[in-house]
Amino acid sequence: STALKFLQCLDKIFIVTENNQVHNFKDILDEKIVIIDHSTLIPQMYLPTFNSETTESYLHCIPHLSEYFLFNKKYYPFTDLVSYGDLITTNGKFNIYNSPIVDRLQSEPIRFLSRVLWTKNLLKKLMYIIKDIDFVNDNHCIKILRKNTLRTIEIIFSEELHKMRSCKITTATMFQYMYLAINFDHMLKKNHVVTLNQ
Repeated sequence: STALKFLQCLDKIFIVTENNQVHNFKDILDEKIVIIDHSTLIPQMYLPTFNSETTESYLHCIPHLSEYFLFNKKYYPFTDLVSYGDLITTNGKFNIYNSPIVDRLQSEPIRFLSRVLWTKNLLKKLMYIIKDIDFVNDNHCIKILRKNTLRTIEIIFSEELHKMRSCKITTATMFQYMYLAINFDHMLKKNHVVTLNQ
């Protein structure tokens, strides 16, 4: 695993997968790695699911997860050693977006772009006066997330989350969860006013 090799600055690596895939990771023997069956995080009403957005939307439920954590999809390998300084600068700002430590996505399917647009419009409805320039158009496959932000999304976007989680597969009329998480946190940091009256 490239994560185990290059992410020596992290205490734990959580691998979240389907129950029938757990056996594929049994040969990884390391105290840093914890393998989690996604059915232990996702309520029974949404199972079984083949929608990766559903699984991603429950990452904040992982026991003993740090307040700030890295998210990386399994098919994007690390290509160099990652230090704490690669992630957070001396003034406390995230540095990962400017670091060439992972392979970049070369092309994006139209369905993904449709979901990003859907998510952007959802955020515009919720926030006051958001210009397109305010959004983080992040193509990196690794993201720094905050657990408390994901819990807030759980409350504010509960209706949209239920609709998304009820779909067994990803559709073009569904928001893109990671784009939502990154940009919602970004808007909070920029002090955009959030209103619950849609």
